Amino acid sequence: MPFPFVRFSLPWIFGVWLSTIVDLEGPIWPLWWFFSGAFWVSILIIKRIDFPKWSSFLGALALISIFMGAVVRVNLVDYRPQTTLENTDLYWGRVVELIKETPKYLQYEVVIEIHAGGSASRRLNRAIWFQGPKAKDPLQYGDRVLIKGSPKLIKPPANPHQFNYRQFLLRQGIQWQHWISSEDMIQVIPAKPNNFYLQISNLRRHLQGHIKKYLHTGPAQEIASAMLLGNRYKVSQEVRDSFAKSGTIHVLAVSGLHLGIIYGVLVYLLGPWRYHKILRWVLLFSVLISLWTIALITGMAPATRRAAIMFSVLLISKQWKRQGNSFNALALSAVIILIVDPYELYAVGFQLSYLALAGILYLQPLMATHIKVSHRPLRYFRDLITVSLSAQIAVLPLSVYYFHQIPTYFLLGNVVLIPLTFLIVSTGFIFMSFSFSPVISHLLGKVISFLIETAHQYNRWLASFQGSTIDDLWIKPHQLILIYLLLVVTILLCRNFRRAYLNLFLLTWCIWLVLDFIHWKLSRSERQLVVYQIKGHTAIDFIQNGHYQSVSSLPDSALQIVHNVAPNRAMNSLKPSTALLPEFKGPGCRAWMFDGKLVLLIHAPIRMERGPDMIVDLVILRDDALVDLNDLPRPLIIHNLVVDGSYSYTVMQRLKSQARARGIHFHSTVLDGALVKYRDDF
Repeated sequence: MPFPFVRFSLPWIFGVWLSTIVDLEGPIWPLWWFFSGAFWVSILIIKRIDFPKWSSFLGALALISIFMGAVVRVNLVDYRPQTTLENTDLYWGRVVELIKETPKYLQYEVVIEIHAGGSASRRLNRAIWFQGPKAKDPLQYGDRVLIKGSPKLIKPPANPHQFNYRQFLLRQGIQWQHWISSEDMIQVIPAKPNNFYLQISNLRRHLQGHIKKYLHTGPAQEIASAMLLGNRYKVSQEVRDSFAKSGTIHVLAVSGLHLGIIYGVLVYLLGPWRYHKILRWVLLFSVLISLWTIALITGMAPATRRAAIMFSVLLISKQWKRQGNSFNALALSAVIILIVDPYELYAVGFQLSYLALAGILYLQPLMATHIKVSHRPLRYFRDLITVSLSAQIAVLPLSVYYFHQIPTYFLLGNVVLIPLTFLIVSTGFIFMSFSFSPVISHLLGKVISFLIETAHQYNRWLASFQGSTIDDLWIKPHQLILIYLLLVVTILLCRNFRRAYLNLFLLTWCIWLVLDFIHWKLSRSERQLVVYQIKGHTAIDFIQNGHYQSVSSLPDSALQIVHNVAPNRAMNSLKPSTALLPEFKGPGCRAWMFDGKLVLLIHAPIRMERGPDMIVDLVILRDDALVDLNDLPRPLIIHNLVVDGSYSYTVMQRLKSQARARGIHFHSTVLDGALVKYRDDF
């Protein structure tokens, strides 16, 4: 195989993935030592006998050793949640980064250094602080703060198939969150002035002030802060939306595109040095120092760190005059990143950036060879278009899986925005390098403001077109895998038609159809009642035969429904029901017969005349309609009681204690998350 690092990176990635979803216990270390030792001993023995004959055996040992090494590396990082901090009253925290700044609060990432329960795992020894109201003097990198109180565990998603924010943060080593005020900060020990990272943080603050001083107020400052310093939290939602709809949201984050521009400019300017015996090393260290300095200044965000490692590996491989090494360098950089932090595998940016680069490296040359252009300016636009298409083809299924939309004008956006980004980034770093000169800064500030405002206006123009995005697209995990398999097989068929590829293509389609049929068959037979958790609102779905009937205080277009309810409907392929359930409406209540069960929704105080007992399988309360179970009409006999997100906390707690005393099963969507009742659960 011409790409050995590609081959060796696959078992490492598989080992990281498997050991993070399955708790692999047992003699992991001895097994790794055994297979690694067997590999090197076999190398020494077989080298003297017949190396080509035993190459397959050695390759298998190497792949197993790499797989076991990945498992060992993941096990060194304890990613399982801990609860040792919840009973402490005081703890120390060291500030790592200011994550977000809003008019109401500041959000920090901190490392918890000392607490009353013993030492916690180094990885999960992190928390997010929300400091409000907004402080005049924000905490800085390295500040140690003694906090009164105890952090809280980040809660799992309250609704089925909702975005799992808890898991997202756990994979970054963050498990806790704490809302604090100035009164909660008992003692603050500032970081030492000679702290390296503090100096970098101060430099970032200085450059941020420089941008604020010389660039136009509004989008120019917001976009410049994001593109040059990595401060994306300063970008307004209106600017984000316009870039997202044009398919160019990636230019707002300092990542592979931005470091690639710096890398390309430096290699082009210093290119003649690579033929000199000594200056070629000056070229190497100059570019490496520049890349990592920019990565440090922009906050060493994961995307920036990944790009810096990728371009460093590419540069070093070229320094040793290795040809055809792009895929090897890409695979090696991925392994390096996953050795440093195995959980980067789950970062969306990691997945998108590597898929995009792999698509560009493989697909772009194929497209370019079929589009013959003789004029140099036309070749530039051909390459720009083929690069955009290659990257978009590679990341499109994953983008739909995560973001549920497709930008339709991404080509129009990238053809204009990428050249503008090149000018903005190149001019921007010159602007920051000459921050000591007011004259140069004033001149370049005008130029950068003009370029950014031009890009912003162009994005707004594209976003104003009807159908700029195709929204509400959902695919399941198995469909994502099958789509990529179909994509790879289709490319192989186009390059070299073989019967084996055609058979694999047809087999993949058959698997897709069979799995979709099984899912459809199961959904047709499922009966389900879901009471969602939405703060201050009510949302209920009666699900049967692949359709849902909704009872909600919000329209389906409301953001609360889109974020909390729509994922469950989409992942189960549910459609609105046309055949409505039998319903009874009375003063302050509504009742339905659902699969032979009586469901009662009480939305206002009710009164019922004395009569025979009425057994209600499920009672749903909303809007503080019932504040005391003693106020329930006597004929009602309740088996299950549910309080939704529209209830006040004190009333909910009172009802909970009363329900338990009466032997009634109680469920609060605020405390327990959404209620999901199947046919046999009532």
